[in-house]
Amino acid sequence: MRVARVFSWLAVAGTAIAHAGMRSVESHIGKRTDSNAQLGTFLHNRISPNYSELYIAEANGSNERLLLGSNTVYDFRATWSADGQYVTFTSERRGNGQADVYRVAINGSTVTSTPELIAVSEGVDDSGEISPDGKMLAFATSRFNHTSNIMLTVLETGSLKNLTLVDGIAGAANPTLPNGYFKPTWSPDSEWVVFTSDRNTPWRGHSAGAGWEHTQELSIYAARPTGEDLRLVSSRANYTHGSPHFSPNGKRIVFYEMLTEDTYNGRLQPDLLYGSVLNTSIVSVDFPSGKNRIVHATGTGVKISPRFVTNDVIGYVMKETTSDNGIYYVSVSGKNYTQYQNIPMNTMTPALRSPTWSPDGKYIIYEKQGPTGGSTSTSRTQYTKLWDFNKNWDYRYTDVFPMGKRSGCPMMAMSQQMEGPAKSNLMRLSMNGTDQVTLFETEKAMINPSIAEGYNARAYQGNWGPGDTNLTFGFGAYFVARESSPGFIFSVNEYGKDVTLLAGNNITNYGFPSYNHDGTKVVFRTWPGTASNGTTIGSIGLAVVDVPTRKVTQLTTEWDNLPAFSPDGKRILFTRRVNWSNFHDNYDIFTMNLDGTNLTKVTESIASDAHAVWTQDGRILYSTGMYGFQQEAPLYDDSMQPYAVIMLMDQDGSNKTPMTNSLWEDAMPMFAPASVLSKTCPYKKNHSA
Repeated sequence: MRVARVFSWLAVAGTAIAHAGMRSVESHIGKRTDSNAQLGTFLHNRISPNYSELYIAEANGSNERLLLGSNTVYDFRATWSADGQYVTFTSERRGNGQADVYRVAINGSTVTSTPELIAVSEGVDDSGEISPDGKMLAFATSRFNHTSNIMLTVLETGSLKNLTLVDGIAGAANPTLPNGYFKPTWSPDSEWVVFTSDRNTPWRGHSAGAGWEHTQELSIYAARPTGEDLRLVSSRANYTHGSPHFSPNGKRIVFYEMLTEDTYNGRLQPDLLYGSVLNTSIVSVDFPSGKNRIVHATGTGVKISPRFVTNDVIGYVMKETTSDNGIYYVSVSGKNYTQYQNIPMNTMTPALRSPTWSPDGKYIIYEKQGPTGGSTSTSRTQYTKLWDFNKNWDYRYTDVFPMGKRSGCPMMAMSQQMEGPAKSNLMRLSMNGTDQVTLFETEKAMINPSIAEGYNARAYQGNWGPGDTNLTFGFGAYFVARESSPGFIFSVNEYGKDVTLLAGNNITNYGFPSYNHDGTKVVFRTWPGTASNGTTIGSIGLAVVDVPTRKVTQLTTEWDNLPAFSPDGKRILFTRRVNWSNFHDNYDIFTMNLDGTNLTKVTESIASDAHAVWTQDGRILYSTGMYGFQQEAPLYDDSMQPYAVIMLMDQDGSNKTPMTNSLWEDAMPMFAPASVLSKTCPYKKNHSA
């Protein structure tokens, strides 16, 4: 019997872990009891939903209530077992950013046990599904190499094996290319595990490959639980096929289909979600042959997370900015079922995601997710506790572009984009999140009111000068808005006074500045603009302004960004677009001398590497896409770079070490060493100069 052979194989090849059902977990989000944190605090930004809660309801959405009641923490991606006795789900109840798989017993619609931890590691454990025979759990995990793989666990013994790293599967994949495996699901006879993968596809940015943010091209594969008989179930060039699920009779697989390009557009924030122009479909194919393709739903809107509710009914999620947002049903035969009526949401907040139905089709479980950032009561606040991926550091949340004072006192600057007013104002505050003071308000800027009146106004990358008495920062319309609106380089003192224009002409876009060691120079990113007579003014690249004379000198003319002088003033760190063919190795991190000589590339992955900053001791922290997505890209909301992992390396590019390993976009890092946190800043709170 094949199942017996699977167990034998797993018992020999697996690694024993503690029985998953031995303990219930009731710890609060963000805590970790084994943290020593002797090195200090590691601050970084995270883009993820502010909250996520599981709800259960009748199939038509009526009688909705929290699935876990008062035991709700930060829970998502539930799946019903085939016998209807258990619900598995992913949760961050061990810590903010630490994803594990749990299960609860359920009787009808009533949960009858506390959550049991059934897949746990220091990496991401997600998307768990119990085999229909009740003996194994399949789930996605990053515990082996920071890249998402599919693992199987024998529930009775706890032994486990990585399915997708066996030679028969991994051997045919190029490890330098995207190589993730996601969303495992079982055939009704427990003979097959079906999953999606972006293996052997190119690293490709959005906008025909030009963008920094990656797209994702998924195909659907099937393999035996032994790792044998790998085969392609469904694939289509320049399209992604995601979230497969079997019909109850095992004959068909349903999935969503969208253009590869739209795996970027489909995960944008609600006001940028092009639901009115994206055309996505819900499709099924015959499982044994991969043929007999049927399109069940198509047209505008982002359709994701389909599942067979019965052999004749498919449910799925529609995410849009209109009243069409919600959970939809479609009948294979065209029949109208009164018990399966659409569950609309008139807004994107909260969002309904990841529906799963009971085997008898009577009940539905889904998650309600809050927005990412923003000025709401659920927004993550400065210095919120995060999971310590490196227990030598106390991980804490920060808003964007954090920068500590040079003198070694525990004061910092940041841009307030994700909490409070969320207007991208320049702030000064203590490193522990207290004593926040606004230094520059974007909506009260005195230059070019057109960019000071709305969403495009941003004050970015506040950088302390020598003596910590003032900061330089960029103010303008950045990202895609740089094409049509200007940006400026300012300085301001630490009390929000003496705002001074250092560089800017109301045409070109200047941004992301950094002081040199003695405060006489500021390096920044340049982007050309168009004058009223149609003349192009300026260049791409990096420039330096001489602070005493305000003379601007162009330093480079490549696609460069995010420059920073090294702590010793001898090198400039920056990101450069190195490949204009739009596939592979688009962006890398470089250092160079102050005059542009001795150019050195310090990253070698062919994914995008960017957003680098110096640490106080002259090392480099940066974001990399080299490990790929940890989940199917269209399942994210308001997250442009959900694959971003923070890395630490030496100045010459050696000793690269991952510092994060979550499902989410982790970026904007800053070390606050213990030696700094123990000091006191010589600062007068009520200074009026």
